[in-house]
Amino acid sequence: MDLLRDDPTAFWRLTGPLYLMVLLATAAFLLPTHGKELGMAERLDSMQSRLALLGGGLFVVMLNLQQVSTVVTSTVGLTLIDALHLLTLVYVLLAVVATVLSWRWTVRGGDPVRAERNHHRGAWIGLAGYALVAAALVLYAARVG
Repeated sequence: MDLLRDDPTAFWRLTGPLYLMVLLATAAFLLPTHGKELGMAERLDSMQSRLALLGGGLFVVMLNLQQVSTVVTSTVGLTLIDALHLLTLVYVLLAVVATVLSWRWTVRGGDPVRAERNHHRGAWIGLAGYALVAAALVLYAARVG
């Protein structure tokens, strides 16, 4: 028996917070963290703020996953929604690792201009990678399911 959903609203309600978190994490890497007027303390404060945002994002993704488990009651394997949550968790965890590494590098005298350039490049590459993997998961589920 084939099933077809006419209304994708439930999918967007369950995955919307994930996509918003990815956009917020990406935006955090696109904000300027250096400037001639900024001292080391201000640069480090901006990275601490980014870590706080990412930590809150991990919490939101986990809460959303718990909410989804009450709506989608599949107990066999990973569902598409589960896979998208795991992908988002990996994305945010990689952003946390990148922030910590950048923070350590800056504290040890690294060039803040280079760090910001790497943040911007990494943000766009990470967003593109996330979008490609998420699209592949959705297309695979649509083809198989």
